[in-house]
Amino acid sequence: MLESAFRQVPELKLVITSTWRLHSPLEQLQQRFSADVAARIAGATPKYCDLNDVSTDAGWLRAGSRVSCMSPDA
Repeated sequence: MLESAFRQVPELKLVITSTWRLHSPLEQLQQRFSADVAARIAGATPKYCDLNDVSTDAGWLRAGSRVSCMSPDA
């Protein structure tokens, strides 16, 4: 159902904010989704302790970007 909603907005990019990102590489997280939705995943939020500079470390977080966050464990 969630993937179906994502498909309604073709330009939508996704960022994984789930705690799963702390223990699994992005490629493994993408495997949890259908191939077309996985291809739209722009990245995952970093661990707070690994974040040095939001302006450079969070490239997906740009002014004017249309990025939605999702959490599969929400």
